[in-house]
Amino acid sequence: MPLQFHGQGTLRGTLRIGGDTTNGVGVLSNGVLAVGYTHARETGAVLYVVNADGSLSGRFTQGRDGGVGTERWLPR
Repeated sequence: MPLQFHGQGTLRGTLRIGGDTTNGVGVLSNGVLAVGYTHARETGAVLYVVNADGSLSGRFTQGRDGGVGTERWLPR
């Protein structure tokens, strides 16, 4: 199931990354999307800003060791 938005700015979805499945839920509020997810048996969180061009710029952390990474998703 791709990401699907539900009522009141919430979403849920499943993504395939390599051979792993990532399941997540999120909430969209005031141009910010917060998502909690599981990937490769670890939990993570990401915070995206919705940009004017429809792209998402985010910072994430995952797993026991944490650390922070960045990513950008572009609309198709």
